Amino acid sequence: MTTTGAASPPPPPPPPPPAASAPGASPWAGLPGQASSLIALAKDAWAEAMTRLDREAGRVGLGTEARSGSVWPVIGFGFLVIALIADRVHSVHDVPVRWLVTLLILGLVVVAGQLRQGGRLPALAALPAVFGSPVLLTSFALLLAAQQLDFLSLGVTQIAWFLALICVVVPLVRDARRPGPPPPPPPTLPAQHVPAQSPTVQSVATQSMTARRQSAPLFGAALVVLAVVIGWLPNQYGPEWFWTVVLLAAAGLAGAAEIAKLPAHRLSLPAPVADAALWVLTALVAGVAVVSARLQVTSVLWLAAAYVLVREAWRRLAAEGGPIPLRSRAGIALAAIGIAVLSLFGTTNSVSSGGYFVGGYTYDPYSYDADSSGFAYNMTEYYEPGLYFEDSGRAEPFAIVFVAGLAAMAGVVRRRRMTNRLRAGAGVVAGGAAIWSLAEGSLSYLSVWVFVTAVAVAAVATVMDRTSTS
Repeated sequence: MTTTGAASPPPPPPPPPPAASAPGASPWAGLPGQASSLIALAKDAWAEAMTRLDREAGRVGLGTEARSGSVWPVIGFGFLVIALIADRVHSVHDVPVRWLVTLLILGLVVVAGQLRQGGRLPALAALPAVFGSPVLLTSFALLLAAQQLDFLSLGVTQIAWFLALICVVVPLVRDARRPGPPPPPPPTLPAQHVPAQSPTVQSVATQSMTARRQSAPLFGAALVVLAVVIGWLPNQYGPEWFWTVVLLAAAGLAGAAEIAKLPAHRLSLPAPVADAALWVLTALVAGVAVVSARLQVTSVLWLAAAYVLVREAWRRLAAEGGPIPLRSRAGIALAAIGIAVLSLFGTTNSVSSGGYFVGGYTYDPYSYDADSSGFAYNMTEYYEPGLYFEDSGRAEPFAIVFVAGLAAMAGVVRRRRMTNRLRAGAGVVAGGAAIWSLAEGSLSYLSVWVFVTAVAVAAVATVMDRTSTS
């Protein structure tokens, strides 16, 4: 009798035994795979945390990415509160009361501006639009950096200050990385049936947009003049007379150059002056803003002028160069320049001297050395304490020059049209900045080496950029 069903398959063979490890194999053989797994787990955990933060912050209209309001300044304000609490716990307070009150008020204004932009809190809709201005956010970020002159130290307070600064800077960096608007098209010629005296609607719109774009440099130049004038008042920061003359001359030339580009102008400037006036003024004002960052009226004016000019210059360069990936050579160069500028807020030099006894006469009628009047000479009676003070990189001579050079270097990188002449200029700026930092700063401070390393990285990334088109 034959079976009609198919024969059952044979059982699978047993799995082979694991191969014995070779004698003398390194115990770190599987480390690269484990490191990759840990990195993947860290990325997944970070993505999940950002998703949860974005979902929770979305209830009040905030977000971690591009949204009307950013949650990062709010988190930065939280770290600011933690830093101030930790500072109050210490027996020696590093933050004066006026700093504490001013930073809290400015932080509350920035948080209110972000929540107002979110649009989920009707009670904040009546606030003025200036609450959400990036000028306040930029001032808040630079004042945070100015507060922590030794923010590279390790400690609860310093770490909280540093995290507050990083969180506040995040939306500013993302706004700077966005590509700028395309340049306005040239005005079209009027049609044959339209008289030449009456421009078309498109040319009127183009002229209006050009006038608005050119009003930003004029406003920045006006802020520069106002900051210089107020700097002459008592207890206000003002650059030295040489820089005052240079800044006023640069502001005048930049304003005249922008007016000369307007329709129906009557000014005529040489082409090199008209082309370079805005960029020279922007670099100089950026240097003064970094050096003058403190709690004063003139400092806020310099920060506002730097923001207006740098933002307009950055928009023009972005329209010309296109977006910059963060992992590209240009992105690395810009990040290194930012780190170098921030390191100038750290301590780079210090002066100390020991105390000594002056000695003098004291009234001690019971002393064996007392004279007939009862006075005796005591060598250890009067003590003069020693001196100790610190200087940040911003207080060193020629700091404005080198910060302006770094700002110009960032503009060259953002332009994305590298030439051999621009590469040589970037190398000269970087080499001069490194020599200046090593000569003026103390090699015992970490901020000096951070500055030199960041400038070197920026120089190498700039010189190796392969986006040359001319």
